[in-house]
Amino acid sequence: MAQDFAQLFSLHERTAFVTGASSGLGVTFAEALAAVGARVVLAARRVEKLREVERRIVARGGQAMSVQCDVGDPAQVESAVEAACQRFGRIDVFVNNAGIAAEVGAVPENIPHEQFEPNGWCPTSGRFWQMWVFSSEE
Repeated sequence: MAQDFAQLFSLHERTAFVTGASSGLGVTFAEALAAVGARVVLAARRVEKLREVERRIVARGGQAMSVQCDVGDPAQVESAVEAACQRFGRIDVFVNNAGIAAEVGAVPENIPHEQFEPNGWCPTSGRFWQMWVFSSEE
């Protein structure tokens, strides 16, 4: 059975919520999702960086919005989800990418404990608060 994979994986009229969307992989995820038709909610603490990404997506014909959000703060997560749902109606795709980048390159043994620890806790607590908020939106 032949399948139309472009249609199968199309994100046209779907909304993607990307945390950590102000830099690094978050930007790449957001721009890739927009390129395949998703409306993208860009979430991170650095709103000025988010707006740069939003402008690039919109300039390429995509739809995006920026929301300032620290995923470790449940009130901010709830506010970001509410804003996204008000603008786009729902969230279909969630990319949990938030973290704190260490300036040590890609060598794990160079990451000091004080930089590693927040990256372990931030995604864990952030995932919990995000899923809690998302599940209560149904």
